[in-house]
Amino acid sequence: MYEAFFGFREKPFNLTPDPKFLYLSAKHNEAFAHLEFGLKQRGGFMAVTGEVGTGKTTLCRYFLERLDDDTVSAFILYPALGTTELLRSVNKDLGITSEGETDKSLIDSLHEFLLRSRAEGKNIVLVIDEAQNLSRDVLEQVRLISNLETDTEKLIQIVLIGQSELNDMLAQRDLRQLAQRVTARYHLTPLTRQDLTQYIRHRLAVAGGIGKVDFTAGALRGVHRYSKGIPRLINLVCDRALLAAFVADKNEVTGSIVRRAIKELEVPSDERWHRRFGWIAASLAATLVGTLVLVSLRTVGAANGTVPWRFSPAALWSGLTTGASSSPAPSASLGMNAEQLSEHYELRLVTLSEELSPRAAAAVLLERWGIRLGGGLAAISTLEDMSSLAERAALQYSELETSFAQLEALNVPAVLEVFHPSRDRVLYVTLTGLQDERAIVYFAPGDFFELPLDVVKKFWTGRAQVFWRDFEKLESADVPSRLIWARARLKKMGLLSGDADSEALELQRALQKLQRQVYLEPTGSVGPETRLALYSLGGDYRMPYLMNP
Repeated sequence: MYEAFFGFREKPFNLTPDPKFLYLSAKHNEAFAHLEFGLKQRGGFMAVTGEVGTGKTTLCRYFLERLDDDTVSAFILYPALGTTELLRSVNKDLGITSEGETDKSLIDSLHEFLLRSRAEGKNIVLVIDEAQNLSRDVLEQVRLISNLETDTEKLIQIVLIGQSELNDMLAQRDLRQLAQRVTARYHLTPLTRQDLTQYIRHRLAVAGGIGKVDFTAGALRGVHRYSKGIPRLINLVCDRALLAAFVADKNEVTGSIVRRAIKELEVPSDERWHRRFGWIAASLAATLVGTLVLVSLRTVGAANGTVPWRFSPAALWSGLTTGASSSPAPSASLGMNAEQLSEHYELRLVTLSEELSPRAAAAVLLERWGIRLGGGLAAISTLEDMSSLAERAALQYSELETSFAQLEALNVPAVLEVFHPSRDRVLYVTLTGLQDERAIVYFAPGDFFELPLDVVKKFWTGRAQVFWRDFEKLESADVPSRLIWARARLKKMGLLSGDADSEALELQRALQKLQRQVYLEPTGSVGPETRLALYSLGGDYRMPYLMNP
């Protein structure tokens, strides 16, 4: 409800364990270091415990995202399983197929996989969240899994993530064999007052709220007093405080607003509804009216054929607003100068999920081709690689070692491979618009930046991926058919005279001229990238463009 008012791309204080929002306090850094140490030691078990809401699951996902390419992981999120279900879930996560369904056959299949993986230089990690809920039988099965080893080392490492009760369980005499195998152990404690301030600022920055909303010293004291430094409670009260500030039409969260939010949270749920309804009814009605107006405008636009095809940068710049200002401006750059934009863009790269970024970038590119996904983050996280997506969407797919000059010449949106020196692996963003040395870059659907092109170039590796449509079905056509079509296109584009039908040499020269214009090797043949150029240049086909053709 309040995201547009404050200029957020998403809610900064969601309760879901999103790794990009993880604030690495000194305690979280120590916990992460313990996990890394245990992983390098290949000792068997690691354990991270903490009270409810201290960020264990988020830290766990952060740890998994930073495993190198030689490490394969299985993640058990809901461990209230029997021994057979646990083994089945582990094997499924690791991609292991088993001929039988008994515990023995599942263990045998797992053992074979571990031996084969070790021979290939791979490390295997099993992470079990909410491990305090494991039954005695399942804990014993987990211990037996850890017995899979060679003469010199363990074949699988196991990370147990759980509440404080997990430590109590491991301290019991009948589980001492398992407890003795824990080589790295850490207990997460709540955030300090100083950490809480940095935590709130970090989450606001990641959500796109730099300079758009502020928590006063009194507000921070109130949040700390209520939450006792527990991140989940911090998120709860800050989310409610932002809603209260939105209703009051304020860009500053004060101590009185936080006290009001806390009072609201402490009211029993049935009474809370009646109290809440009174002070948000007006804003809710206004929001609904605004939404209906936007839907109506989009419906009219679709009827006029203006979306999603040829959605030019000019239209995007003039059509997207944050709701915080009446002046048209892109939501991600409102009120920021070039230096702030660069810093904010770099911060997003530092915190971007390595696992999700290629899928989210692909989802943006699909949207540009008129294929909109439902299901939000859950749907994006299940996307296949771009080649497979192209096949399913009846599109062609090309990987390019390229330049911005070539992308501008080809005039199609592209997924860019980017790299930040603080990250171990490459990341992906989607370039959807170019105009006057400025670019529109998306991290995910609805999450975009408008910024100077030089900032994008700074982190770009020079690799790009594009979708395009083979409108004339030339992929399966013979060479003469492709040449006939290419000749007609080149004539229309003014690159070939009208009397050159019988001149093969003239056709080849015209193709080479086109290829030089779009920075392709001038072979004179009608290859995939040349067909892409022939489709995109001239503006005769219904396809998305970087700039108006």
